[in-house]
Amino acid sequence: MAVIRWINVLTTIYRYFNLKELLFFVEKNLLLEGDELNNKIRRIMKLNKYVDINTLSKESKRDYIDRHSAFIKCENEAKKGEMFSVLVRVGDEYPHPDDFDHYISYVQLYDGETLLAQTNFEPGVVFGNGEKGNVHAVFNLFPRKSMRLTAIAYCTKHGLWESETVKVKVL
Repeated sequence: MAVIRWINVLTTIYRYFNLKELLFFVEKNLLLEGDELNNKIRRIMKLNKYVDINTLSKESKRDYIDRHSAFIKCENEAKKGEMFSVLVRVGDEYPHPDDFDHYISYVQLYDGETLLAQTNFEPGVVFGNGEKGNVHAVFNLFPRKSMRLTAIAYCTKHGLWESETVKVKVL
């Protein structure tokens, strides 16, 4: 497994472990890769996935899911080697708080298992402490091959939220 992927995994799960537990996790799982590693991490810390909010009856549940979910906005085709912009927006219909103890800390963009880019946010900086809004991150890529893009957003109060996968064909 790539060292960068492990560093990313460890920094993500560090919030859920004390140092002794983190070292134990690394020792027991160092040889895991790909889906096996992801499934192990998901069992340890919940990775929330988007659910179509139109299928939900309770407004509070719709609000909760939408405001935390990452949405990828981009074209379905890109030209090889040319700049390709990907917008990741956290929350589609409902805004998220930007408080010092409850905010979107980062947004990551993956191609399959490969971390392509990450944007970090500080509390109260995006919209102002106590305000609400939708975090936006624009990633400019220069693709060489077709991609399966997934975004992950981290809320400091409600954990990790994964987008639906978007396939991009590179011509």
